[in-house]
Amino acid sequence: MFMTNISRALFFVAGTVVFYSPLKAAEQAPAAVQVERGRQLFHKTFKSYSCATCHSIEGTGTAVGPNLKTLGSVVGPRGLYTTIMMSVTCYVQEYQLANGNTFRGIEKAKADGTMEVWDLTKTPAELRKFRESEVTMKPNTTWKHPPTGMGLADQELADIVAYVKAVFTGTPKEVTVEELH
Repeated sequence: MFMTNISRALFFVAGTVVFYSPLKAAEQAPAAVQVERGRQLFHKTFKSYSCATCHSIEGTGTAVGPNLKTLGSVVGPRGLYTTIMMSVTCYVQEYQLANGNTFRGIEKAKADGTMEVWDLTKTPAELRKFRESEVTMKPNTTWKHPPTGMGLADQELADIVAYVKAVFTGTPKEVTVEELH
């Protein structure tokens, strides 16, 4: 049968879409698999802590540590890796109580002469409440961000970074180990 130029063009476009659609899905599959591995590591790592012990994402976890939304949506893979692997963080302070007891913690809130502090010496972190007059603070010099001692492989870290990026950008994209360094 004779095809007009328009019907040939439509046939070509339709054939191109059918031909390239599986290719596009195949290109996205590695990223989706990596994001799922990262999700599992973030929420259920078996190497001591999980990231969800202190961070909330997709409505699960505990909002103890800094919100990952800004980092995940703006910072690149190398920046996220560096943040994950930093050994000392400015958010953690050493708290000394009037009775002499000390602990490492992250302040949650201050109001009306009281303060709420996440006690990081407990797993999971415990929210404690004090009168401001009973507490003194100084910079942390000993508490380390847990991932620094977990022995995570570079590929596991790339998977976690891919997951965090995917959640907050809405686009799963494969993250290579090379992008972390």
